[in-house]
Amino acid sequence: MRILPFDPMKEVVDGSNRLCAIVTEEIKAVSKKIPVDHFFVLTDRQGVVVHLEASEPLREALETFQVTAGSSFALEYAGINGISLAMQLRSTAVVEGSDHSLQLFRDWACLCHPIVIDDEIVGYLDLSMKQGLELSFAVMLLEQSVQNVVHEMKQWDLALRKEKFDEVFDTYQFTSLEKEVGFAWLHHQSALQIANHLNIDEEAVLSALQKVYEKTGSYDKGQYVRKLLVCSS
Repeated sequence: MRILPFDPMKEVVDGSNRLCAIVTEEIKAVSKKIPVDHFFVLTDRQGVVVHLEASEPLREALETFQVTAGSSFALEYAGINGISLAMQLRSTAVVEGSDHSLQLFRDWACLCHPIVIDDEIVGYLDLSMKQGLELSFAVMLLEQSVQNVVHEMKQWDLALRKEKFDEVFDTYQFTSLEKEVGFAWLHHQSALQIANHLNIDEEAVLSALQKVYEKTGSYDKGQYVRKLLVCSS
């Protein structure tokens, strides 16, 4: 395998550190359900390893074969494997035993699933395991794990955007309720949806929305959205 330049600061910038933290927590829960030797690999969208999760003896063994952060599982560097096949298919891939190009993985079954957020692949999560676990069950575990990771990433992204808009709302002196309503309105929720989410009357939402329009000098939703997007950019 080939080791590529690995810049930890780049990972901070592109959000991979947060993705790695979420994946690590998810893996801890899933690993308890896998009774055979296994390890997880998280890569970026180019197939470069960002994080390797394995028992200490297995991690040390893998590192002797240069399976570590910065190594590439892309087809041109590592041949056929779960990750490179998933990169080609852009969907779940399974590679077993001798189907691997690298002798290292001839005793392993490797399952890989792309991590897709807002229709964009941001990375790949691979589960490699020794024989003894039904593949269909392992695929189900992996796909559910990726779904959980995507959900957590979206929640994190939403919280970041809310924090950013809160700063804009402060310049207009929004109340706490007006911030909640104003943010939800930006994300195209209806007055009824906002009311249900906040557990308040729809009338209270409409009243807060009227204050939001008055404070921002907006006459309709289009003008409000444009004004807030400009202020937050």
